[in-house]
Amino acid sequence: ATSTLASSSGSGASSESAKQLKKGEVRPGASSVLGKKFLIGEELGFGAFSKVYKGVDLKNGDFVAIKQISLEGLSEDDKDNMVQEIDLLRNLKHKNIVKYLGSYRTKSHLY
Repeated sequence: ATSTLASSSGSGASSESAKQLKKGEVRPGASSVLGKKFLIGEELGFGAFSKVYKGVDLKNGDFVAIKQISLEGLSEDDKDNMVQEIDLLRNLKHKNIVKYLGSYRTKSHLY
């Protein structure tokens, strides 16, 4: 599992009605702002330890995919593996691989 802020072209939404993200939580169905850079919208899918949300890059309006990973209950080995995967994603550049934009960590989640 990795934290992915993934880019996709398209126009986005305004952050006027967005509320600042608090304590690493996303309010499903409501818009939240992550790190003052991304507007988090509707949930697109989920897995055992993560959820994926549709997002908008507030700088350029592009749509992004934001993966939220719960850090609760993860072993240190699992957390180390995530860091290694993020390092790998950061360096991959291919037309069939979603572009990695960065990560953001709160007390309870990794994005």
